[in-house]
Amino acid sequence: MTVKLKTNDREEFLNSEKGAELVLALSYISQGLGGLTAFLQESLPTAVHAPPAVGEETTNGRKKRKKKDPEAPKRPMSAYFLYLNDHRDEVSKQMPDAPHKNVVKEIANRWRELTDFDKQVGAGSDAEWSAGGGYPQS
Repeated sequence: MTVKLKTNDREEFLNSEKGAELVLALSYISQGLGGLTAFLQESLPTAVHAPPAVGEETTNGRKKRKKKDPEAPKRPMSAYFLYLNDHRDEVSKQMPDAPHKNVVKEIANRWRELTDFDKQVGAGSDAEWSAGGGYPQS
């Protein structure tokens, strides 16, 4: 609730005993806020405004992610992807009207049927493997 006082009423109130108590209380509050402001300015800029280091949690609980080096070499392809690339044309010829999704599903089914030895890069029973070919190493 806001009460508007006329200038004369305001001066009378401030010169009264209650007005003096109010001015004193406000001055104590002001001093307390000034001290609090100084404390916050000294302590918070380093604690709140400093960005978290890599691996430290941020305010939302997630860890800051490390930037990826664009010049870093790529990892070599897994045996599954090498197998997929080698057999894609063959399966596509066997299933000419099938969408790509179904071709990949068929290759995945064939991959599941292979033994662990056949899945290893460079191993298998094909003539290519016997001749020492194998999947290229990158």
